[in-house]
Amino acid sequence: METQVKSLVDGFISAMDGIKFDHTMNGTLHSFKTLAIHFPIPVLDQLLEAPLPHSKNVTRSLQVIAKDSKLVMMMVQHLTDIINNSEVLEQKPDPKNKTKYIAVPSHKAMAATCSLGEIMETQELHPVVKSEYPLMFVSLLLRIGTAFMSGKESSDQIVTTFKQFIICSGDEDNVGSSLDESWQKVTTEDYNKAVTQITSVLIKLHREEMKGIYKKMKLYLKVSYVGQRVVAATSIAEMINHCGEDASFLEELINGVLGSLPDTDIKFYCLRGLGNVVSNGAVHVNQYASTILDALMSSIDDENDTVAMEAMNGLSKVFAVVDETRIAPIIVNICHRIRPAFEKVLPLTF
Repeated sequence: METQVKSLVDGFISAMDGIKFDHTMNGTLHSFKTLAIHFPIPVLDQLLEAPLPHSKNVTRSLQVIAKDSKLVMMMVQHLTDIINNSEVLEQKPDPKNKTKYIAVPSHKAMAATCSLGEIMETQELHPVVKSEYPLMFVSLLLRIGTAFMSGKESSDQIVTTFKQFIICSGDEDNVGSSLDESWQKVTTEDYNKAVTQITSVLIKLHREEMKGIYKKMKLYLKVSYVGQRVVAATSIAEMINHCGEDASFLEELINGVLGSLPDTDIKFYCLRGLGNVVSNGAVHVNQYASTILDALMSSIDDENDTVAMEAMNGLSKVFAVVDETRIAPIIVNICHRIRPAFEKVLPLTF
């Protein structure tokens, strides 16, 4: 039957339109789930081919698969893999000029994002979201970066799915309206500011998941999509604010942003992360003072004025708490390095 999966799935979806009785619908969905048990990925991929927004029948079919304890993890892993690792843009013929191709949002990535939100509407996903919190959180946060590359429709879609994730994880009351402004920024060039705020709010609620989140997020500091690298660097920079007394984890985060400083696309966010070390107290600042000061100083004369300003902001933060003995040997060098900056007007960053 595997060669017939496409026609069977399409047939089930079409047949549901004519069903008027609940017991008939339940029986049809049960049969559909049985097909998915035998051919889970082909059935799911065929559902992802359906037009967006999904019809009620497609959503029902996705949800009945998600309600099966033997299928739900396969489904979550497949959808998040598509979101994280598939092509978010695809080349299609230009309607205005058939000899040319244009980049359009990938239907599969959009369908996977939409499907993940729809299955999280079921009670059966609540324990899955809690047990796989790092995977879900990282996948949705990264999708903010790739959705922005794909256009407003994709960005609006990830906002809807992310809100459903918050409901499914039981955080709706705790989050309240604190992310309302962030949802608006997701669809703009300021999406990195939304990532910072979302990370801050949810990390405070799930500190125990922070190491798992970092373990998955750091993998995306080196990927090809700029949007994913920006999200990864921005989120990790914010995590540095929330390490508390965990010195070993703080060191791991610092090494993560230091290793990414050569990447000009995310250098700004890495420098911000180094400045955020001050949130963990003077003891930790002094411990890493030499490394952090060197990294920040190396960027205060960067040709990108925004990067240079962020490096100076970081130095200002560190100087406010670091031991004077750490600064004294390099103060003259610092003055020489920053003097040229006073000869030009730098943009303000927030």
